[in-house]
Amino acid sequence: MTTSSAKPKKKHKVWQIILVSGSAFFVVVASSFLIYAAFYYHASDVSSSLKSDDQVTVKQEGNISFIPENPKAGFVFYPGAKVEEKAYAPLCHSLAEKGVYTILIKMPFHLAFFGIHKAQGIPEDHKEITSWYLGGHSLGGAMAASFIVAQSPFADFSFRRGINLGEVVFRS
Repeated sequence: MTTSSAKPKKKHKVWQIILVSGSAFFVVVASSFLIYAAFYYHASDVSSSLKSDDQVTVKQEGNISFIPENPKAGFVFYPGAKVEEKAYAPLCHSLAEKGVYTILIKMPFHLAFFGIHKAQGIPEDHKEITSWYLGGHSLGGAMAASFIVAQSPFADFSFRRGINLGEVVFRS
């Protein structure tokens, strides 16, 4: 009788070890990710680009919109990995000065692969603009391209082109 009661106890102990080990592993991985995501590039000296002026209206309602008086086209911008979205405000403000309605997307954890579908529905919300572009920098550009590819091949595409800024240097 001792042999049969010893097996269930041993089996129970193995499952207990597996459960505790698995839980500990999950806590370590989740904590490591949260620490990793907490450290990102913070924008500095961009406050003037985040203010409305006589050419561009800036709205910060979740995403940041740079709205020209008479938009010729629309551009949705996905920021690079671990970069505060406001770091791209000078670029977006400059595009709006040239007539491009620009929407700078705020990504969860500052990582675009957590918000790949954030551009969904934006062109439909702004029907007055007929040409829309989707792009981003580095990981943001890659996720923008993935979003375009993931759209159904039978859909009427809202976005005309994708742009990945990569290592492009901008000059005025």
